[in-house]
Amino acid sequence: MVTMRMIVSCFKKDRNFVYYTEGRIKIHPCLETSDYSIAFIPLPRKDYGIKSTFRDMMALRPSNFIAFQDYVSDNIYLFYNFYRKKINVSLVQDGYKPYPIWHRKRLPLVIAKETMEIYLQMAKRKALIPSFFLRSYKYGKLRYIHELWLEYPDKLPHYINKPIIKIPDFNEESKALCFKLFNYQENKSLQKVILYIGQSLKTDDLRRKEIEIIEQLLSRHSDYSFIYRPHPLVSKEQMKFIHQIKGILVFDKVIPIELLMISMKDSIIVSTWSAALLTNNKECRYYWIYRLLTDNFAQKMQIEIVNPTNHIIEVNSLEEII
Repeated sequence: MVTMRMIVSCFKKDRNFVYYTEGRIKIHPCLETSDYSIAFIPLPRKDYGIKSTFRDMMALRPSNFIAFQDYVSDNIYLFYNFYRKKINVSLVQDGYKPYPIWHRKRLPLVIAKETMEIYLQMAKRKALIPSFFLRSYKYGKLRYIHELWLEYPDKLPHYINKPIIKIPDFNEESKALCFKLFNYQENKSLQKVILYIGQSLKTDDLRRKEIEIIEQLLSRHSDYSFIYRPHPLVSKEQMKFIHQIKGILVFDKVIPIELLMISMKDSIIVSTWSAALLTNNKECRYYWIYRLLTDNFAQKMQIEIVNPTNHIIEVNSLEEII
């Protein structure tokens, strides 16, 4: 989704090769018109950071290498090698990752352990880079990256001595391209809907609390349709409870939920603190409800949640969801 926005607004005249890891989401294999050229090339879900992948990418004679995850051993191998070849390396916002402030316990030990794991993964693939780095919990710090692309550039919670470029907003052209890419027909009748975007909750207490919140939302907004989007990692136990609630439509089509969000009007979009809500449709109202799940939710997650937007409301009670 972000890739298509960038291509339409910034790389429309270029030949664009989009590598994606094979998984749940199915996409159109090639989008080539007089307006833009985009070819999609699948990669395995892991162990793609090897010499042959880099060689194949270099054969395309790229001027930019753009990726979404920084401290992944496969990407670090590619970052380093493109950086060494003096090709511009860009890191693009991956969900919510740029914005929180982490308060990890025993942080130096965590950093040492995770750095070691990255090097061991590269060594196992026989793709060890001859350069030293430490895993960082400050987004974009990896020195093999030239620039960052963020939706909210002024909300990065730490200083970084690199250019930061704003990711273009959706426009009609990028919307149409995304609908075509995922073979999804825009539903223009999505009005007065509550879209609840689920997340993977680890304890029974949190799961029960989420069910309670959903039931109260249904009761308070009986004139709204209710759509529940399950998280890919949601437990079977949680879904069993969800399916027992009357009045819920479970939307589990294998497409990005943002496609549904940008089609909605006069609707409410709710989640614990899903990054999907960073995509702003000005005709809807957005709410993060993590404070309702348990006391000190963010503290227990060892994280300080930073809301980079002006459109998401962090609620303290369900009365604030209107």
